[in-house]
Amino acid sequence: MSTREKEVGTLSFTATGYMEVMRAIRALYNKRQDTLLDLASTLHKELTKITGRGAAEARKNQLLKFLRMDMVSMSCYPRSECLIAGKTHQLDDSEKDRLLKELLRGKGETLTKPRRTSFEKLTNKVASFSLNCDHYGELTLSKVTLTIKWLSDGHSCIDSAKESVYFKLFSSVMTDYKWRRNEGGAFYQTDEHGEDASDQQGIAYHPNLSEHYGPKGITIKTTFWSYHKKEAAKAMTDFMAKHGR
Repeated sequence: MSTREKEVGTLSFTATGYMEVMRAIRALYNKRQDTLLDLASTLHKELTKITGRGAAEARKNQLLKFLRMDMVSMSCYPRSECLIAGKTHQLDDSEKDRLLKELLRGKGETLTKPRRTSFEKLTNKVASFSLNCDHYGELTLSKVTLTIKWLSDGHSCIDSAKESVYFKLFSSVMTDYKWRRNEGGAFYQTDEHGEDASDQQGIAYHPNLSEHYGPKGITIKTTFWSYHKKEAAKAMTDFMAKHGR
């Protein structure tokens, strides 16, 4: 049974730092759109090889197999791994949906040639945008607030969100980024089991510090653990006093 969980957090940047990070993420996002368009064109080329009577239905079925969206493949292959024209591709489920809709947009779901406009890039004028992490989470970049905000909220959603193409894209930029003073932040997790346990024990429920970034994140981590160490000691003292030990 899946667990209801949530992870949320904000990373803050200087104006210079934000523009550097945003441009790096934007460039990788645009490169991904090129990759998806190339893949769509390859799929179209492969599917046009199927001709003759019943070709439309056969092409649709083959496309589903290529994208591992047929029921047999979904049960037998790792999530998001697709073998197309002899090459393995890692695709988010949301990307598979995009490819399927683009290639079968003809009348009666017949094969159509992919359009560049369906895989639009972000122009240099776009400095604020969001990245959908396969419907399991979202990263929001804002030039106005100079922040990147993260939210993943749902049933067993956090790990799936972090396995998405766009979260990995974000993580790669964060790994290479040279943090400036007072930049960074942290992500916090909550889940229904922790909340239920706290309710049963009659104690306040606090979110877990799940990830930290940059100098600001280090400060948050130090403060967080110092606070919770004191809270744990206080809770133990109260417990001992209550039970007369």
